[in-house]
Parts: sequence; C-alpha cells; structure tokens
Amino acid sequence: MKLPKKISVAELISSRYPGERPADWDQRFSGVDVVATETGETLTLVSSGQQSSPKPGWSLMLTAERPGIGYEWTLYGLPRS
Repeated sequence: MKLPKKISVAELISSRYPGERPADWDQRFSGVDVVATETGETLTLVSSGQQSSPKPGWSLMLTAERPGIGYEWTLYGLPRS
C-alpha cells in the first residue's frame, strides 16, 4: 500500500482497551487496534498510548507501515455532527 493514505473507519473490530481509553495516564498503553474501513479492508493499526481507539466515522491518515505488525496512523478528521 502506498503511504501516506487516508482511510475512513467503518467499524472498530478489536481494541487494545476493554472500553474507552483510561483517563489515568498510568493506565494507558500502546498496542494494536483492528478496524474495518468503509472500502471493506481490515487493517491492523499500531496505536500509541496517547491515541484513543479509532471510532466509526473517523478519517485516519496511515503514515508508516510496520511490517508484520500494522500501520502507524494519525487522526485526520471527525464526522460532522
């Protein structure tokens, strides 16, 4: 896949957190989140402890590939309310 690439999240398939990102910084951690895109792809995202797990409707920019692990990303946009 050519990077950078913008994607839209359709569904969060699995999250590194059992619920929302913890409010307590000491409980946050890096890990992988798996999403389905609006184009039907399933992607593994490498998320830092500072990032929330992606939510449906979010636009993400995939910035780098970590072979055998997944894609690093940054938030690009949120859905309009």
